[in-house]
Order: sequence, then C-alpha cells, then structure tokens
Amino acid sequence: ATRTKIRQSVMHGRMFGQDTSDFAAIEAAIASLGARAAHDLRREGLLARTASLYLSTNRHLPGFIRQQQAIRLATPSADTGLINARLVELASRLYQPRHRYHRANVLLYDLVGEQRFQVDLLGNVDVQQHQSSQARNRALDALNGRFGPRTVRYAAEDLSQAWQPKRGSRSPRYTTSWEELPVARIMR
Repeated sequence: ATRTKIRQSVMHGRMFGQDTSDFAAIEAAIASLGARAAHDLRREGLLARTASLYLSTNRHLPGFIRQQQAIRLATPSADTGLINARLVELASRLYQPRHRYHRANVLLYDLVGEQRFQVDLLGNVDVQQHQSSQARNRALDALNGRFGPRTVRYAAEDLSQAWQPKRGSRSPRYTTSWEELPVARIMR
C-alpha cells in the first residue's frame, strides 16, 4: 500500500505596505493571512493542531524586535473563524503600541488528515461543533469558488487596508491577469 506524505505546515506572511502601530491594521492582516492558511488546509483535507503568530518591526531600523507565540488548538481545525480568533488573541498579547510593526507571519502546523480526526475518550472534543464548522467552511469555499476569491470573507479582514502592500512598483502580470494584458491598436 502506498502512503502519501502530508505536508508539515502551512505559512502565509506579508510585509505591510507601511509600518504601523494601529492594532486594527495588524488584526486585519492577521485575519487575511489566517484565512488564506485555513483555506489551504481545507483544500488539502488537513487540520492544524497548532497555530503560531510572528510579528516584527523593521529590521533595518533601530529597536528591531521579533515576537512569536504559538497556541495549541483544543481540537484540530481548519476553521477560518476559530483559527483567526485564536491568532488575534495571540496578537493582543504580543502587541505593544509603542512599536511600529513591519511584518506578520501566520504558521499552522502539527497537521493531521481530516479523515484521521479522532474523538477523545474524555469527551473534550465537540463532534457536533466540528461538523458544523466543516459545513460552514465548505459553504464559504463553495461560494468563493463560484463567485470569485474573497467574495465571502470574515469582517475582521476588512478592518483596515493600511497593512496592504503598495503596488506602485509591481511589475505587470501579463501572464496571469487579463486586465493587465497589453492591447495593440491599429492606427489608420
């Protein structure tokens, strides 16, 4: 019997468009990164047991700090809402208003296959809640698959756009975006 090896972790990170000490901007970045990571888990049929958050200031400026904290999920999950709630909880513990944050990374690890989800003997795992979570996220993924990415998303992702990277110096995406494809016109 062949056994496919499952991936070890899922990570999404982003440098902010501008350094910020605004917690709403940091929360929006974390929610967006967490949503992408959770979606990757669901797409591959995986659940995470541990979520980790990294925040850092600009390493090229004086007073550089890098903060990291992980949290074990009571039940392995790929639920965007649950994962984001736990990550924002971590962010509120790490956040220091005197710092201007430059980057955030979200790492989900200690992964297990969805089919290997187990109920514990002590009854600490709420199977009904897990099934409800899976159904909600399947509906979210189906809507986004049908109507386009990020059509339906959690409100926390839209708390602020200040963290979004500046795209002024980005190269055109001719090969992946119809809107950026050059148009040739014949002049008569």
